[in-house]
Amino acid sequence: MDRVFEHFPLKLHGKRVLIKPNVLRASHWNEGIVTHPSVLKAVVKKIETMGPASIVVGDNPGLFNYGANEESFEKTGLMDAACGYYENIGNDSVKVDFNPDFLPEVSLSKAVVDADILISLPKFKTHGLTVITGAIKNSYGFLPGAQKAKHHKVAGTPQRFHEMLVDVFQLRVPDLFIVDAVIGIKGNGPASPDLRDIGLILASDNCVALDAVIAVMMGCEPGLLRFLKKAKETGLGEYDLKKIEILGELKPLPDFKIPPLGGEAIMHNETIQGMLLDRTLL
Repeated sequence: MDRVFEHFPLKLHGKRVLIKPNVLRASHWNEGIVTHPSVLKAVVKKIETMGPASIVVGDNPGLFNYGANEESFEKTGLMDAACGYYENIGNDSVKVDFNPDFLPEVSLSKAVVDADILISLPKFKTHGLTVITGAIKNSYGFLPGAQKAKHHKVAGTPQRFHEMLVDVFQLRVPDLFIVDAVIGIKGNGPASPDLRDIGLILASDNCVALDAVIAVMMGCEPGLLRFLKKAKETGLGEYDLKKIEILGELKPLPDFKIPPLGGEAIMHNETIQGMLLDRTLL
């Protein structure tokens, strides 16, 4: 974490800081489904040393635990890892304008709107609809309650869901992304029991660059992911590795199983070395 904040410094003095881990559902930490408690705790402890700030830790779980925020944090060990800064961010929400192609407005956790600094802690996982779960997908947890299920239904198709994700992400773009890639999930994520030891922390202040690296590490061509294409089209970042500076060594993980995306996702087996992300740290 020292290295992360050295490369991506944030001015936190007197600021309201929201730390948003990936808390998919109530599970044991060793299932690999949520951001590991030790990663969350390391971020919290680092921020405590960076000057007085108002810290909030929270997320809105999905799947079978819509609204069960506290239960999910307790069971995963993330409640203790929050070091007393946990808040149920699902209790207070505000209506904001949205893309009328999907819905005219959505509810957003007020803590997301109020945050001066937002730090997103995604988990390195696959996903049945989006192939990867990373920087952009983690922001889906800004939506409290069961409206996530409603949005899935409104989207209708995987490609439209990809596009909706980018619209949700843009409601409040996080300032920093720190990915728990110590143990990842492969296969049919985001709750697959098929785990993979990776042993990395990834960090970036750019969502598209970071998700491009995750895709390449998993063996997927970033340009085939519709949410990355839309994010690039809207000016959120660049997924072309030739235009990304990477601090570290980027290597695809051999035989990393990923779900198909409408038959379009392909394996990218070229060994990539010596490249590092524009504002991305491995």
